[in-house]
Amino acid sequence: MSFSEELLNKIKKEADIVKIIGEYIKLEKKGANFVGLCPFHPDTNPSLSISPAKNIYKCFSCGAAGNVFTFVQNYEHVPFSQAVRIVAAKCGVTIDADSGLNEGPNLSKYYEIMQKATAFYEFYLKNTNDGKIALSYLHSRHLDDEIIKRFRIGLAPAAMDLLYRSLLNDKVQPLNMIEVGLVRSGKEYYDVFRNRIMFAIEDLLGNIVGFSGRVYQKSDLKEAKYVNSSENIIFKKGQLLYNYKNALNEIKSANRVFVFEGFMDVIAAYRASILNTVATMGTALTQQQIKALNKVTNNVTLCYDSDFAGVEATKKAIHLLNQAKFNVSVVRFPDELDPDEVINKYGIDRLKQLLSNEAITGIDYLYELEKKNLLVADINSVEAFKQKIFEYMQYYRSQVLNERYLKQMAKDLNTSIESLQADFKNTPLKSSFMQLDTDHQEVVDFKTKITTKPRKKTPKLKFSIAERGLIRQIYWSKDNCLRAQSVLGPIFVLPKQRDLLYSLYDYYQIYPDMDEQIYKSRLTPEMLDLLVDILKDTKEPFIELNEIFDLISQYNNEKVTENVATSFIEEPSIDKLKQISQLKKSTIKFKGSDNND
Repeated sequence: MSFSEELLNKIKKEADIVKIIGEYIKLEKKGANFVGLCPFHPDTNPSLSISPAKNIYKCFSCGAAGNVFTFVQNYEHVPFSQAVRIVAAKCGVTIDADSGLNEGPNLSKYYEIMQKATAFYEFYLKNTNDGKIALSYLHSRHLDDEIIKRFRIGLAPAAMDLLYRSLLNDKVQPLNMIEVGLVRSGKEYYDVFRNRIMFAIEDLLGNIVGFSGRVYQKSDLKEAKYVNSSENIIFKKGQLLYNYKNALNEIKSANRVFVFEGFMDVIAAYRASILNTVATMGTALTQQQIKALNKVTNNVTLCYDSDFAGVEATKKAIHLLNQAKFNVSVVRFPDELDPDEVINKYGIDRLKQLLSNEAITGIDYLYELEKKNLLVADINSVEAFKQKIFEYMQYYRSQVLNERYLKQMAKDLNTSIESLQADFKNTPLKSSFMQLDTDHQEVVDFKTKITTKPRKKTPKLKFSIAERGLIRQIYWSKDNCLRAQSVLGPIFVLPKQRDLLYSLYDYYQIYPDMDEQIYKSRLTPEMLDLLVDILKDTKEPFIELNEIFDLISQYNNEKVTENVATSFIEEPSIDKLKQISQLKKSTIKFKGSDNND
């Protein structure tokens, strides 16, 4: 169920919209209203206006508008229900446990259990004899009390079931303890983590969802140095970024994020006063993590270890981030040291210098990596080096990158740029490294000697951008939405964006204008994330509505033409030839309209 209208109105009445928005951006009074730089697009002249009388905000540049809930939702990148809770907490309104939205499984009880476990571990570290030994170890690793408190570090007892008994005494059901990976059952219940220093792990919204436990005493037992929570109902490692919630403001302020492998690296950077940091918890960078980073910055500095696994993870991350249009740089740590070891060997200032001043671009990193294996006197080594760099050039398809690589290669190989250009031109595409562009392959029907020649098509990315622009334009306008439904109907390029379009079609069949609370409550979490991403993206060019209609219709026309052409090759007929001819005329019409703009 959704929050009651009565509760929402109560929170809105108590919430001072100027005060709350003022916590996020600087505001100045202008007449009866307040103005500030809009955080939802690059703004240099204050275009965001807040009306205390109407309890709303509106940006007169990008169109962002709404109430105190939607501002917090879009600024914090959280679901609507979470935004309501944040606002309620800021203005002192209590929300009962049964007042929330039904967002799938009710996870609040699991988060509460993890909070209790964290408090238990923290208490045990600070108030027991075992804790004194563990604290001494932490202090020897230069983790002072402030760091211990900030990063929620605690201690799991060596006893078999102290946490279990503590939670049981706190009315927590054993089954729930098992579900979140704190307890296992055999003949009796017993704690999963024992005699380990415990590091709390939060999800992207700041809920504690798991732990990493580290041994701190020498033992004859062969134990893993670290033991992490196993995957469960709330702990999904590939979706997490350690320190993400804590670092959000610093990342936004610096417009850059440093991505490390592990949480100890983040803590080492914190010691060096580098605060815009996250860690992937030892996993390769995932699409979910990239999506989370993309909400707050497009500048990523990779800080993985310099061992073989770290190098491979860095290469893969560079490719994924470049595909997602990030600006990527890489920090290379000396002597295969991790950040903590850099501090211990060279001092805090050296780590700060590495992170702040010595990163190189991702493409330079790839080049230098391949150059390490180059033996200029060995023709086979030279050819292998050239082919690998050519592969990168094919993959990124950037004229600037090509010129840069060719110039550097000519210098390193003591040869001419012209000869390298000729070699590159004759290099076949490497399907193992990149997807072949099937739009530019020639299709031949040898039975009929009819050739479907390669034709220049509008890139699919342009259609996708047009779709995103359409969603932005119809989101606040029922007229535009009904017009789009009339002109386009079900035509859309990407399935996820199509689902969002359909949801807007359905919504405006019922409601006269946009009520974000009602509309967003109808979306799946995935659709909501996509909507927030589209509405906040101001880097994409503005496209007129009529041009959007033309572009999307053109895409549909090209897809139908391809399908008919393929069908003709498999089974030729006069009717199909006529259909192809008619479709080609339509394509020319679309291209002509583009040229007239």
